[in-house]
Amino acid sequence: MQEHDMSWVRTEMVLAQPAPASVTGLGAWVRKNLIASTGDTILTIVGIALVAMILPQIINWAFINAVWTGPDRTVCATVAQGGIQPDGWTGACWAFVNAKFGQFMLGRYPIEERWRPILVAILFVALLVPMLMPKVPRKGLNAVLLFFVLPIVAFVLLVGGMFGLPHVETSLWGGLLVTLSLSFVGIAVSLPLGIVLALGRRSKMPIIKTLCVVFIETVRGIPLITV
Repeated sequence: MQEHDMSWVRTEMVLAQPAPASVTGLGAWVRKNLIASTGDTILTIVGIALVAMILPQIINWAFINAVWTGPDRTVCATVAQGGIQPDGWTGACWAFVNAKFGQFMLGRYPIEERWRPILVAILFVALLVPMLMPKVPRKGLNAVLLFFVLPIVAFVLLVGGMFGLPHVETSLWGGLLVTLSLSFVGIAVSLPLGIVLALGRRSKMPIIKTLCVVFIETVRGIPLITV
């Protein structure tokens, strides 16, 4: 019986070779995503032309002609408007944004009590970030603190009237931080309530099912009623 000749057989694995330059790198990405076809090429050219026309104007408005500091509105108004800028001037008034930043973030919430919505925002971020990181342990405890404890703490802090905190009327609430806080509290409260109502709607007990259906359909129809 003839023996197998192994002299022509490789005894070690071939090292991996780098991918061809035509399928890797910036050039390959451009060919695949920007100029893969005639239509893609036309859209790319049109897009570049639009950016070339618009971007310089945005940079000029937002940075070059912008006013960064100033004591009052005159720094951002033209001479015809009672300001110091020449007529026809256009530019971003970052001085106004800087002066009103606290109001943008917290609305008319009392200045001496603004630490309360800021604290709510800090607690929210401190509890949300670990929830979004898969390797952080104790997700259950984190979820309880985020979805059940934090809404209660946020309500107490924002409303006040207890634990020595002055009461703040809701008419003074506003700004980005307060809006986000209220949105999160609303979501945290409505989610378990919605689950309970959904389960109740599927219940075989007529009374529970009827109550849940009436509540759901009433709330669902409120926008139509108000319009």
